[in-house]
Amino acid sequence: MDLAGFNKYYSVKALVDKLKSLGNKGKEKLLYMVFLLMNIMKSKEVPIKSKALIAAALGYFILPADLIPDFIVGMGFTDDLSVLMMVAELLSHQITDDIRERSKTQAGKKDTDYATSTV
Repeated sequence: MDLAGFNKYYSVKALVDKLKSLGNKGKEKLLYMVFLLMNIMKSKEVPIKSKALIAAALGYFILPADLIPDFIVGMGFTDDLSVLMMVAELLSHQITDDIRERSKTQAGKKDTDYATSTV
């Protein structure tokens, strides 16, 4: 399998574009989970194995090929959210109050502010 082709999807720009494309319904929980995992990943105390797991979950969220296609209204992001929540649960012991608060603040930003977010 050639992973080099996936590089165009897996970037901060790709993540920002994906976040901007979300509809309003249920968006808050999905945004919170994305920022939560990204903030866990930034933590120096988090082991590389955990960061690899987060990278895989965020990669699944970013890539256009999903188990449930994102364009299906009301269902499209349920698989993405499930994967993000599962990884967050596995790494819950590494989530600090600071990470929670920062993630809530970032998730509450307007779509135009994602690119400048301190993720």
